[in-house]
Amino acid sequence: MAHRSFAGPALAAALAATAMAAHAAAPQPATKIESSLAVEESIGPGAMSGSEIWLLVTRYESVVTTVTEPGPNGGVVSRSGDGRRLQDGYSLVRLDLLSGARRTMVEDGLIDLKSDGRIVYGLQTLPKGHGFGVTAFHGESRDRLPDLPLAKGDEPVALVLDKGQPVVLSHRAVLRLRPDRMHWSYTTLGERIGAGSRAVAASVKGGSAYMGAAKGFERIDLNTGQVTRMALPGDTCPSGMACDAIGNLAADPSQPACVLASAGSSATPARQLGVVRLCRDKIETVWRHAVNAAADAASPVARVAATSDGFWASSAADGLFLVRGADAKPFRLERARNLGGLKVSCLPNAVAVTAAHTPAGETPLLLEDPDSICRDP
Repeated sequence: MAHRSFAGPALAAALAATAMAAHAAAPQPATKIESSLAVEESIGPGAMSGSEIWLLVTRYESVVTTVTEPGPNGGVVSRSGDGRRLQDGYSLVRLDLLSGARRTMVEDGLIDLKSDGRIVYGLQTLPKGHGFGVTAFHGESRDRLPDLPLAKGDEPVALVLDKGQPVVLSHRAVLRLRPDRMHWSYTTLGERIGAGSRAVAASVKGGSAYMGAAKGFERIDLNTGQVTRMALPGDTCPSGMACDAIGNLAADPSQPACVLASAGSSATPARQLGVVRLCRDKIETVWRHAVNAAADAASPVARVAATSDGFWASSAADGLFLVRGADAKPFRLERARNLGGLKVSCLPNAVAVTAAHTPAGETPLLLEDPDSICRDP
């Protein structure tokens, strides 16, 4: 007959203690650090043309480092990237809202673009470094305008439309396309421009263009070349904080002689965004917003798009706002169409465009859509 041995409570307790000691001695999961390459897109200026959105897009290759903490309360605690630009200028991209197609019209070298609602004008570097020029795009067709007659050492800064006609601003001159569309007129500027953000817009009424500059703006008289410096109002940013960052500028259809501009401070962390209205030599703050203090991706400035009765403003930290007079309503982007890696959201009288993979802190691009062509599917 076989002999049986029964483990008593003391033996069971000893075995349990041994098991716990072995578990405690086992190595615990460590913090996980991973690095990978990622291609991100940054969206520059854009314009609506019929049912199409035309954009300037540049690509970055980033080394993205992700730090993940272990345990039930762990997870991704930080993510950072170091971007390297993959192209010299911008690509020109066309999004068709009807077909949902994305097409690259020009691979590289774009500097700026503007649209009169029908024709898109692109300012670009010519191939093989042969100067600079402007191309008019209309759907699939394109018309290269005469090369820009720039002085030696001068370069174009931006493109505006003055009463529907393209005007190029260089560091030293205003170049206006003549009615025969075969030549450019040349007007020397009163002083050098283009040392700031190079964001620019002309008023609907025409005659003046406004460009972002250090701590404010430069107003350029498109007929005489006179340059007037305009400082940001002191109430755009909190007391004691320098206002030195310009987002973008947009013509103000509600006041045809004026433009709107987003502005703020480049201080880190930035805690105030603002929109100002520029009318000839007058500048006033029309909207201020305190940035969400808990947001990690706070952008120093917003982007703005004017409508017939107000404007839209976007913040990387706090989303979108529709501002009409003294009323500012927050607006969340709940639906977006993915058109070849670019996400398009339809808003009342405007569209918002973001890249599916974009550098941290980039705010959505806002474009006026006065005919409400953009509609959710």
